[in-house]
Amino acid sequence: MDDARIWEMEAELWHGGAEVYERLIDHDVVMALPEDPFVYSREAAIKAVTNTPRWEQVDFSSQQVIRLICPLLSGPKSMLFWIMKEIGNAIEEAQAGGDHRQVA
Repeated sequence: MDDARIWEMEAELWHGGAEVYERLIDHDVVMALPEDPFVYSREAAIKAVTNTPRWEQVDFSSQQVIRLICPLLSGPKSMLFWIMKEIGNAIEEAQAGGDHRQVA
């Protein structure tokens, strides 16, 4: 998969709801999210986004895809990591009654 398609899919996940997760997320995925319990199975991630407001706009900066070679036959086919800045501000805005989607 080329890098541009990876970022297109990532943006779809931020904009879409459970139906997008069901279409795009592999059945064996493990996702790390900035919300307790922090590590989610596919089913838990889909459930978590079901009633979550979706983002109206997502802009990624300093995009980089690093392809890893896993020597184990049962290893992952691909891994995607990113670092989010200003997540603390988004959480503070949401707790203060603001719209966290406007902070990003």
